[in-house]
Amino acid sequence: YDLILSSALEWPSLTAEWLPDKKKVNDANDIPYSVQRMVLSTHTNDTEQDYLLLAEVKLPSIDPKKLSEKYKQSCDVYGGFGGA
Repeated sequence: YDLILSSALEWPSLTAEWLPDKKKVNDANDIPYSVQRMVLSTHTNDTEQDYLLLAEVKLPSIDPKKLSEKYKQSCDVYGGFGGA
């Protein structure tokens, strides 16, 4: 992956459901994307309040080969597998 943004939830999510709405947009590089929403919920220990989280996911809707042609290839390497 080129980029992943994640957020750890304090409590596990037992529900993950895609919402039926879907938008088609283009980014600054004119690459088509599908923007979809999903619902996540917490599952607490009954002493804390449960919550619903609405998330928005942006998925490219272009052929992966065409997508890689749109971005400049880099030979810089960041990260790794630690001690593996």
